[in-house]
Amino acid sequence: MSLSGEAVLYASSPNDRLAQESARLERRRRKVLKELVDTERRYLHHLQLINKYFFFPLKFAYIIPDSVHSILFSNLEEIYDVNVALLEQIEQSSIGAAFSQMGPFLKLYSTYANNHQQALNTLQEWQSKSAEFSKFISKQEDLPPVMGLKLPALLIAPVQRIPRYKLLLEELLHSTPQEHYDYTKLKEATTMIEEIATHINEHIRQNENFQKMLSIQRSFDSSAPKLLSPGRTFIKEGPLKKVSRKGGKSYERMFFLFSDILLYGKPKFLDGGGKSYTCSCVLPLRHCKVEPVFITSLKKADAGGVFKLTCKEENLLLYSDDRENAQQWSQELEKAIRKFCNDRQTLRKPSSNKIPLRGRSLRRHRKEQKKTETKIYGVMFSRSFYTCILYCLDALRRTRLRHYTVIHSPSRQ
Repeated sequence: MSLSGEAVLYASSPNDRLAQESARLERRRRKVLKELVDTERRYLHHLQLINKYFFFPLKFAYIIPDSVHSILFSNLEEIYDVNVALLEQIEQSSIGAAFSQMGPFLKLYSTYANNHQQALNTLQEWQSKSAEFSKFISKQEDLPPVMGLKLPALLIAPVQRIPRYKLLLEELLHSTPQEHYDYTKLKEATTMIEEIATHINEHIRQNENFQKMLSIQRSFDSSAPKLLSPGRTFIKEGPLKKVSRKGGKSYERMFFLFSDILLYGKPKFLDGGGKSYTCSCVLPLRHCKVEPVFITSLKKADAGGVFKLTCKEENLLLYSDDRENAQQWSQELEKAIRKFCNDRQTLRKPSSNKIPLRGRSLRRHRKEQKKTETKIYGVMFSRSFYTCILYCLDALRRTRLRHYTVIHSPSRQ
């Protein structure tokens, strides 16, 4: 056998293959470790840029109200303090130990993520209506230390960080042998970050649903019942033609499908050119049934889509010029009805157990709601967890705030 043949034989031996695989994993592990630490330092630097050139200067420049400042930056101070502590833990111990210890505090990101879109909208609004604010932001963005980064690009960094942690920890776990001293802690940390990412996504989804329902509520006049209700979620909206109960004519109505009710309204045009709706009827899904309607007298090219919706004594013949749109509505309705009926043991709500509401009964129901409803300012979450965190971080924030006050006088810039 030749020397080259012996080399090939040696290279393909089980022990050698095992050693090569171990070395490959170790190289991959070191690469992920370096990426995690490097990106964490760069991320912290971006948070420092926000604090130094936007957060604190705006706090003392008196260009915007405090309420607008709070919307723009949300709980960014707390997030910065948490990540400073996280980096310290990473540098002093292992990745697994650091994330296991600091992981629960990362739930603070859900508050920031929920507020992010409102922060961007507020930033755009104030840049449009305040020349002084717009000039200040542009001036700060052009400073050499900011490196040409725009404020929106900096503000989105915390929203992107948790998903990045999840990917890096998963990759690091896959590159770490089970016998490694940090494997157990790393596995715990990876599971925790996955749960936190799910938690944040769920909070974002709930907040988006709340904002959508609030928008729909505001699009109706006082004829509509209170739509914001625990457990209720928005599913679909759009116009459909409803055949008159007296027969003959059809009228376009705007339909809104929720997880437990279907309501529709007729549009009324406002003086300013906007549009709102008057609620015509509320149909509890518990009593609804979708039935197909077959029309053979129309040519296939001219036929849209028709289906029938019954709810106790109510019978609606609904039509769309777009056959596909009608099918989508029919399918979504059937799906929502089926889901509600399956879940109704845990989703019993008074509004879902009543008969269809229209006209006088709808007005009476709205009047009864007004007696007990309280004004809704927003979704309130339990503060016990956050109170504990804020208490722990308050001293650090006050120290940095005093430091900034000493260096920078509160004069108008």
